[in-house]
Amino acid sequence: TENERSIKVNASVMNKTAEAVWSYSKSKDQRALKFKAALMNKTIKASWSYMKNEKERAIMFNASALNKTVTAVWGFVRNQNESALRFKVSTMNRTAETVLSYFCNENERSVKFNASVMNKTVEAVWRYAKGENEKSLQFKASALNKSVEAIWSYSENENERAIKVNVSALNKTSEAIWSYIREEKEATLKFKATAMNRTIQTMWS
Repeated sequence: TENERSIKVNASVMNKTAEAVWSYSKSKDQRALKFKAALMNKTIKASWSYMKNEKERAIMFNASALNKTVTAVWGFVRNQNESALRFKVSTMNRTAETVLSYFCNENERSVKFNASVMNKTVEAVWRYAKGENEKSLQFKASALNKSVEAIWSYSENENERAIKVNVSALNKTSEAIWSYIREEKEATLKFKATAMNRTIQTMWS
């Protein structure tokens, strides 16, 4: 037909039948290639397909034999502010999935990575944010119920400049702040650091 092509082969000998079918189908957003073979009550199937529309691209593969199935999907998704690349494969009741995404708008940029295998998940996020008086760079990673996070920021207004660093891991947090304050007749430089319930603070003026 206009949207489908197929080749079929059927052979029978001594009450035994073998059959094979190759087919190609086409629709508005998708193309698919399929293969099916049957012999002695056993069936093998495989399909490859490609899907494309304004916001998404995907390649899909599926194969089944002897009641076992393997599925794999590669996809790219794009919307107004975010693009994502995804891969997912599943077989024998096990699934592995990976997502890499990039987000961008006027005030923020971020890269996110997520991977999950056998109920275990790893996630990492890099983020840059910009506000009226502050810029910050953030990193966060988590795996096996443990997380690490670090934030670097710089703030500036008419009278003050400050650099802040905050790091947390394994329920421990450290923070350091360098600040410069300028008033009408005096300028002050400050440093403050905290870790493990201890604080160090110094000031020069």
